[in-house]
Amino acid sequence: MIDKLDICTKALGLRKELGEDTTSPIDIFSLAHTIPQ
Repeated sequence: MIDKLDICTKALGLRKELGEDTTSPIDIFSLAHTIPQ
């Protein structure tokens, strides 16, 4: 079963890593272009 708390924690960590704050909506497509390949 998927642990919602674990998903939330990982999402917050990813937001920090990409320089986003924890409350604003994110545009996943624009962020995808900033991730090194």
